[in-house]
Amino acid sequence: MCGPEEELLSPDIFPVYFRYAIPEGQIPHSEIEAILALTKNANAFSDKLLELSQQHRPDGSTKVSVFLERLQDYTQKDILKEYIPNISQALFNIGDKLIMTEDGLASNDIHIHHIMFQLLKRYKTQDERFKILKEAFLNRYAVLMIVREVTKLRQQHGKYNARAKPENECLISAQHVEELEKIALNKIKQAVSNKKLLKTPNLVGILYKWRDREGGKPVREWASNIVASDEGLVDFLAAFPSKTHIQGVDVIEPFVKPAEIIDRCKNLLKSSPEWLKDEKKIAIETFIKQLEDKDSEEELEKQ
Repeated sequence: MCGPEEELLSPDIFPVYFRYAIPEGQIPHSEIEAILALTKNANAFSDKLLELSQQHRPDGSTKVSVFLERLQDYTQKDILKEYIPNISQALFNIGDKLIMTEDGLASNDIHIHHIMFQLLKRYKTQDERFKILKEAFLNRYAVLMIVREVTKLRQQHGKYNARAKPENECLISAQHVEELEKIALNKIKQAVSNKKLLKTPNLVGILYKWRDREGGKPVREWASNIVASDEGLVDFLAAFPSKTHIQGVDVIEPFVKPAEIIDRCKNLLKSSPEWLKDEKKIAIETFIKQLEDKDSEEELEKQ
């Protein structure tokens, strides 16, 4: 006859014993509810999201990604409607920090967009939804999240090669989107004036949206000022996708002419200052290789 310890470790009982254990890195329902209780205060909710973004799971991702995914199961009725503005303000305040985690841009960005869409749909009119978004945009600072949300709202109205929805099926009206787009442009300019734009995630996407709205001149002037210093030049190149092959040079060209900076890049790589290491060094090496590959292909095409 087995003793208590032997019975507990029996192969037949072992799976049952652990059936309700929470896998490492997951968030139990009780913790989700505790976090949702914080939505009565936008700052408290923001602080908790940032805390989760620093907690890593076994696969290297963060717990904030798990929470944002799980949160979508609570948007229909579990979240009090009166707290939706607080959630909106939190996401558009620290959203850029949440998508700079190891989870990657696409993952948390998509989660946040789905959360906002589901929450805003609980309001019956476009005017109500617009009011929530406008307040969050005006008072918060996540430049990339604001720009990307405006882009998605524009797509509902047929912009950026998307199929337009009937006006009454769009989250907000075209006129509302136009007003939000002006606010988003002002947020970009604020980031320029306080010297934070260069460190904004997905800089290339923001620069293209800025160019679409105001033309290329102000964007080129900003880029010219940034690359005037060696460290600014390297930081600028590091902000662009490093895995893109020859097309990476084409992406940069609307803002900085590659031919005007290639010699500086080569000299920097040759002199190898102490600060030029890790991602910064890779950015310089990648840019030089991309431009050399492009020049080689153009020479072949001429032959």
